[in-house]
Amino acid sequence: MEMELTNILVGALFLVLPLLVSKWYKEYNDSSKRKLPPGPWKFPFIGSLHHLVDRQSSEFLPHRTLAKLASKHGPLMHMKLGERSAIVVSSPQMVREVMRKHDLNFSNRPVLLIGTEMFYGQADMGFCNYGRACKNQESLVDIMRAVAGSAGVFDLGDLFPSAKMIHFISGLKYKLRKMHDEVDVLLEEIINEHELQNSDQTTEEDIVDVLLRLQKSQDFSIPITRDNIKAIISEDRRLQHQQWNGLSQN
Repeated sequence: MEMELTNILVGALFLVLPLLVSKWYKEYNDSSKRKLPPGPWKFPFIGSLHHLVDRQSSEFLPHRTLAKLASKHGPLMHMKLGERSAIVVSSPQMVREVMRKHDLNFSNRPVLLIGTEMFYGQADMGFCNYGRACKNQESLVDIMRAVAGSAGVFDLGDLFPSAKMIHFISGLKYKLRKMHDEVDVLLEEIINEHELQNSDQTTEEDIVDVLLRLQKSQDFSIPITRDNIKAIISEDRRLQHQQWNGLSQN
């Protein structure tokens, strides 16, 4: 029995090993052709991960090991974290260069498990790749933050509904109407993009896709209107913003 298990393991190793070597060789050739910043030497498969462990310390303090590596390789350093390429920026001048002059080149986010499983396939603002949809979400969150601030403002006109001129005198009605128009434009763009995506059927569903599907099905006694969908999207984005604020404060 043990001999059979050993033979199976050896056979599996001989099958997998050439694939791993071929993959490593391809990655090595690709990296040698690209102009990458200097960095520490790399092992096959694990890349530079072993450099994050400081042998002189019993604690795992990667920020300290990165600082030591940067002092040797420079403020712009390339590392291979498993299969992922990473650029380590460790000086204010280089950060300014990256964030101001080359911000679009570094604006995309990597595909992570939490973003895929918890946020509808990287659809959340914190995980989506840079583009029109991501910019729309950021703009929407900014406007919803302003709306939330205005929601707690006392307006004398609410106590005297018949005196509608008070709303105009205070300026709150104009301010809210302007914010509503800005939000409505963004929400229309979000819905239109999802309607186009649904025609292709190539992306995973998120809450907007579900609402549009329910609207088309007409299975409810109370119909789902486009304004209902906009209101739910606005509330969903507002709650996401509150959750991220809570996580950042903890």
